[in-house]
Amino acid sequence: NNGAAFGKVARFQLAGFGGVEVLDLTATDPALKGFFGGFAHSTYGYLVPFDNSDNYAKFGKVARFPICPATASGSG
Repeated sequence: NNGAAFGKVARFQLAGFGGVEVLDLTATDPALKGFFGGFAHSTYGYLVPFDNSDNYAKFGKVARFPICPATASGSG
């Protein structure tokens, strides 16, 4: 990423490490980039906001996403 802030996160199934997906959070909101760490609770992952631009702009949007990739039926 050349040191630039980005908003992509990978998720995969723990059983066999299959079903890898890359979520582009900036497709939802261009400001969702530049996170520093994260955690999981229940069925969601959370990313900790830090700095979302090249000029060190601090921000406070927490991103939440489903941990399990969606299935063909749409449930995850």
